[in-house]
Amino acid sequence: MQLKSIINHTVNIAYSCDENYIQHTGISIISLLENNKDIEKITIYFIEKDVKESSIKLLNDIVNSYNRDFIVIPFNKLCSALDISSIGRHIETVYAKLFFGNITDVEKILYLDSDTIVNGSIKHIWQINLKHNYFGCVKTT
Repeated sequence: MQLKSIINHTVNIAYSCDENYIQHTGISIISLLENNKDIEKITIYFIEKDVKESSIKLLNDIVNSYNRDFIVIPFNKLCSALDISSIGRHIETVYAKLFFGNITDVEKILYLDSDTIVNGSIKHIWQINLKHNYFGCVKTT
């Protein structure tokens, strides 16, 4: 019963990467959209850093082919307050998730790493009640 209610609301998904991970991101987006066709509205927020226009167009075309919304946000605009001296082994775009609060008119967003393959429905994950939390996460090894 609760799962049915998700179909009437927008599911917001975020990805963040640079040009080096664009292929991974595209595959992840396809796996997400292929396995969640029953969700009425999905909006993908793509936070990009130094991504070629041709790559953005390719992702946009993929998302549009599923009749979904695709919003591009420049990393430097979203994360203008980011000031780090070293990023270690990570690329800078991993820090975008710290600034999702800067995305207006979005109450909830599910961040997926570019190398995530979605092999089923995200409905159960989306419906986790985070009412009294700023975020939820999973432990990785």
